[in-house]
Amino acid sequence: MDLATSYFKRARKALNCIDLTPSLDLLMTYTLLCRFASEVGDQSRHLEETFALKSMELAIEMRMNIDPDDSPWLLHLSVREKEERRRAFWYSYRAYSIVQNLTASPRKLPVWIQTVKYPSQDRLNNIGQFHHQSLLVVLYVQQGTKAPFSAAHVKTLALLGADLTVVSGAPKQQEKGKVVVAFRDSFEAVQFADAVVAQSTLYILNKDKIKSDDVLVIRKRLSTPLTTPVCERRLQEWAGVKVTADTESSTPAALAEFYAHLQTMSGTTADPTANPVVFTAGLPAICATWLALLTTGGADILMASTAYGGSSQLTDIFAARSPTKFTKSTYDITGKNDIQIAIKTSLDKLAKTAKTPTTVLFVEIPTNPDMKVPDMAVLARHLETYAKTTKKQVLLLVDTTFAPASQVLQKITAVAPNLTTMVFISMSKSVSRGHTTAGTLVANSTSSPSRALLSKIREIGSLLDTTAKRDQLYRLTSNHIGVETRCLKAYTVAASVGTALVASIHRRTSHKMDLAFVTPEQAAQGYTTSTFSFNLPPLPHAPAHVNRDLAQRFVDLLTEHKGLFKPCVSFGQDNGVVYATVPATSTQGAIKEEDKAKQLVGGVELTRLSFAPGCDVGKVVEAIEGALDVIYGVGAGVGAKL
Repeated sequence: MDLATSYFKRARKALNCIDLTPSLDLLMTYTLLCRFASEVGDQSRHLEETFALKSMELAIEMRMNIDPDDSPWLLHLSVREKEERRRAFWYSYRAYSIVQNLTASPRKLPVWIQTVKYPSQDRLNNIGQFHHQSLLVVLYVQQGTKAPFSAAHVKTLALLGADLTVVSGAPKQQEKGKVVVAFRDSFEAVQFADAVVAQSTLYILNKDKIKSDDVLVIRKRLSTPLTTPVCERRLQEWAGVKVTADTESSTPAALAEFYAHLQTMSGTTADPTANPVVFTAGLPAICATWLALLTTGGADILMASTAYGGSSQLTDIFAARSPTKFTKSTYDITGKNDIQIAIKTSLDKLAKTAKTPTTVLFVEIPTNPDMKVPDMAVLARHLETYAKTTKKQVLLLVDTTFAPASQVLQKITAVAPNLTTMVFISMSKSVSRGHTTAGTLVANSTSSPSRALLSKIREIGSLLDTTAKRDQLYRLTSNHIGVETRCLKAYTVAASVGTALVASIHRRTSHKMDLAFVTPEQAAQGYTTSTFSFNLPPLPHAPAHVNRDLAQRFVDLLTEHKGLFKPCVSFGQDNGVVYATVPATSTQGAIKEEDKAKQLVGGVELTRLSFAPGCDVGKVVEAIEGALDVIYGVGAGVGAKL
């Protein structure tokens, strides 16, 4: 930092010696100096404000707040030069907006952003198009009502590009170029407000300024909807009838037992001073983790290219909203690729480009939908080597949703006691038996860095109001006991059906079909997943589109058996049902098409089947045989029925 500070001081002095004629280079100089001042901290806050204002003033002077396509004097610019101009404007505006939110009495500039397109080549364009309408939000809090955000909260939200101003009272007039939101104890239409927030519900009044589709992208990936019991209670309250919903709650003893169970089945010591943080759903847990890392300087995330689509898109949103402090890289574990080699190769590449204080390896164990399990000793060695080489802080975040009782923290600590580790579990699956949505983060209770990060995540969860609600905790404390036994039974069912499926395919086609499933040795270590995936053999002489649709055709045939199969992406429910899906159009719908294509074998997409512990194996195998009869024909030969 000392060397960087010396360059910063030299750059400031150089401004006194150079030509200050308005130019793109000068604007970027101001913006970069502002950015460095923000990195230094509070002691350079005045410099951050100074350079942010200089940058924005210069942008206005150069009429950069008018899009190049609407600027006749810029007709000579190439497409690339127009894009550079837009990028420079938006970087300048982002710096200016952050300063506006962090300064007690900010100096306002007459800037109107609606006339400037967002750079069409930017990655933001890949995640819902919600960004190009970004406006300053003014939140008017009803007199006598506690504001939902403190100054510290506003500062945290600014890390994601949120331009938020919180004031007390009610709007007095229309505010051009701003979204006006009224915060109320109960709903009522408010004059000049574009929206009202009351009792955790957003009421959109101005559809031109607030696009519901844009809100849903953020809600789906970063937040969560109200749970069914809460919705029922609200409806009963509004209707003025007796409230019967959302009345149960967990006892303190039941909650303590639940938290301790999450810790021990994740492989760490039960410690109430480091209780897991439970969220309303899985993705809000990841969101809170990413935002917590942003507050400490940012993170470079390394995850599978075929990770759950929601996690992937959520990470893309963060990388797009905070490109200087948050990045996403991927490793490829499709097909025959070895997971250890794939991770090592990507870590070596990231070691040359990582630009934030923390590197996060986010890995699903077993992976989805490949069901691969890395060797923990090898994985730990790779991470320790990376940390030693790069001098970066390293976090290993393990998603154990498919095997929540695998005690991975214990396995990792045994080979790498100093490695910072955490476990993430989506608990709408096996832990809750499907009775509620929820997600949790479990820290390694013996690791100080892990505990400190968990504390920050808890704080962020409270800020975003995405920690689990009373009805969710009640259903979790009522259903978590026995999850180890349920997972083992479901694995046994999956193993039996998988063996029968592979044998049936071989008998019909002479094809030895690979089953993406954990090995018996891995299951003995606690990775008792109830799910496997596979590529059916292609139909000979069939058109490419027929083979491409073969997986969905198979799923459709299976799900004709109502009550036995269900076309659903979930798993872990204790209901005797098999969940059948095509990952490319469900759990991985949001990943890149090129990554989906890598999962094709013989032009056929993956099929994923997930089993409940109480499935009737005989009936399930019979239904599978019937579907294969339709596709490949009855008997041992290959009789394709197109």
